[in-house]
Amino acid sequence: SEICARTQSRFHLINVATPSDTQLVYIFESILMPKLQEFDNEIKPMGRPLAQATIAIFKEVIKRFLPTPANNLCQFNLRDLYRVVQGILQAERHNFDSSHSMLRLWVHECCRVFSDRFLNNKVNQHEVFFTILQTKVDDHFEDSAWETTMIDVDDKMYGPLMCAFMNEHESTCRSSLSGSDHVVDSDTKKINYEE
Repeated sequence: SEICARTQSRFHLINVATPSDTQLVYIFESILMPKLQEFDNEIKPMGRPLAQATIAIFKEVIKRFLPTPANNLCQFNLRDLYRVVQGILQAERHNFDSSHSMLRLWVHECCRVFSDRFLNNKVNQHEVFFTILQTKVDDHFEDSAWETTMIDVDDKMYGPLMCAFMNEHESTCRSSLSGSDHVVDSDTKKINYEE
């Protein structure tokens, strides 16, 4: 059954093509670079590797983790790429002073965006994801070995833990928590996080 020409004339067809990997790297690098310029010289050139690694993780995840009736949460799209970048954009200079700490933040954001949707089933999706993550870290970041990134992570299945704290001087600040007894000193108040 055809739609008559008069009816078709009332509709518009808009086609938006998926950007190429080169275009995606350019877009996300352009978003990251102004923020990274606020950081130390060691972190400033990380915009391109972070964008490339994030896109590589995304491509591998959508290829390996297809949605199923048992796990329909594995529907990933370009917004997930931006969620990883958005988490990095919330970082403050005084909390991330080395490329190692920025890489830990990136691993945390990848885990938050991608790995949090996985189920614990026969094929442990978390382990497969961490294998992918380890490969991409080794491929895209020269000085940072996976073992040094995950050196003081308590639970290797969930990656490094970052928390956002607020105070009256800043809107948000992300900082790393490591070890089993997490102590944060903020304006002479101590908050102990015990497991």
